Amino acid sequence: MKSISYHEVFGYASGILMLLGMVPYVRSIVSTKETILNQSSWLIWMVIGFINFFAYRSSGEKETIWLVLVGAVNPSILFFLSLRYGTRVWLKSDTVCILLAIASLVVWKISSNPVLT
Repeated sequence: MKSISYHEVFGYASGILMLLGMVPYVRSIVSTKETILNQSSWLIWMVIGFINFFAYRSSGEKETIWLVLVGAVNPSILFFLSLRYGTRVWLKSDTVCILLAIASLVVWKISSNPVLT
């Protein structure tokens, strides 16, 4: 039987806690309507989250990948919620953030090193 390292335990626990931490936030969006989401912001966070996830995965790290995966899934959930409950505002800073995310992918491709992104 394979023993589980404390890295794995904390990786799973971190992912679960991050997911659970979304519950009050989603509730404030859907039920109480206290929170208004900006679609462009959550789109950018979703893209950055998945870039981070794929960079992390390509580095070979597996024990704590759950934290990074949930770091990509949470903004995705919020982006899709923003389509119904959010506002559509696109600022110059949003364009800069998307361009920086794309630039990090180019650096990763050229260098073959996800750490540089």
